[in-house]
Amino acid sequence: MPEIPESIGPYRILAKIGEGGMGVVYKAQDQRLQRVVSLKVIRELDSDSTSASASGRRRALLRKLRIPMPAASTTSSKTSNGRSS
Repeated sequence: MPEIPESIGPYRILAKIGEGGMGVVYKAQDQRLQRVVSLKVIRELDSDSTSASASGRRRALLRKLRIPMPAASTTSSKTSNGRSS
């Protein structure tokens, strides 16, 4: 079982929430906005993969939603080992 990282980019990892086929979800503190967020770290994908483009479409859709319950996806980046976050 891999160790939980101390931080990923500007996010301080507080706990592991869950893990599934696409990746791992962490409870994290956004150090820039000073708020608790959920951070999904997606397993390595091919840059031409349909999963990568579907993920981008999901992020775009979530940014448009203005209702209280959905998670807002504010950033997408690659970690030093090439993983998307």
